[in-house]
Amino acid sequence: MAFADTSSTAGEAAIRGENTAGGDGVVGAGRRGVVGLSDDYQGVYGKSRDNAGVVGESQKMHAVFGITHSQFAGVYGASDAGGTGVAGQSTSGRGVHGSSDSGPGVYGQSKTARGVEGWSETSYGVTGDSRTFPGVRGTSVEGRGVEGWSTSGAGVIGISAQDVGVIGQGSRLAGLFHGGVDIDGTLRVGGVDLVELVRQLQDRVAQLEAAIAPRWNIHAQQTENAHGGVANVRITGDGFVRYATAIFNATDHTPDNGGFHGVVRSADVNGNFDFMVQARCWPGTKLDIDAVDQANGAAATTTLTCT
Repeated sequence: MAFADTSSTAGEAAIRGENTAGGDGVVGAGRRGVVGLSDDYQGVYGKSRDNAGVVGESQKMHAVFGITHSQFAGVYGASDAGGTGVAGQSTSGRGVHGSSDSGPGVYGQSKTARGVEGWSETSYGVTGDSRTFPGVRGTSVEGRGVEGWSTSGAGVIGISAQDVGVIGQGSRLAGLFHGGVDIDGTLRVGGVDLVELVRQLQDRVAQLEAAIAPRWNIHAQQTENAHGGVANVRITGDGFVRYATAIFNATDHTPDNGGFHGVVRSADVNGNFDFMVQARCWPGTKLDIDAVDQANGAAATTTLTCT
């Protein structure tokens, strides 16, 4: 050995190197540049007030390499001032990389905050990939297994090139939605296409409504010949809703402006009308008489030729 020394004082180093001009205090060269050994404490210790305590640098291998022959960490970092325990940085590769033959490649744990957190300006905050298993899996004892949240985009989106985009399974409900649901495609329940079923039901309802729609009818009969341009006309109607209120008008569309206007009557319990009204008309004049139900807008029309 070129140089060796010992120290029997706990606070005094066996060998000490110091450079007062800003250079290196101790330099070692060899297979291992510097070797530190200890049975029960740190083998190598570095400390600095304003810079890194220990720095490793390599051209073709890991700058810092740690290996343990126990179940402790190969490399361990800790911070007692709220900083990051272990940090990794790269200009174009992975900032931190973890790999394992049978355990998790990267594991994060926290008592009160997130176990693992990822953030990115322009890409995915966290991504997971797998050949045969789920790319990302979330589990929880009492909370949500996976949760997605977004200020302006979709909270959760599922896409598959050849299979189902999203699958939900639960002991109570497979899915629960708070708010409206839009479906652009087919909705099947038990193999039944509900979208097509709803369309068929709508068509059937329209057919039934047309089949059971009331038939509003009115009739007009002149009871005597017109005298002085005025005639008594009997108006009857049927098929209206019971006690319906209708407004009756009659117009001959001539400059004489014959007929009658704004006559309001109510149907009886059977939806029928029967009343007399005086109408201005002259022999040969045709009156168009219409009735409009004021409740639902139903209308009926008839024509009377005055004599």
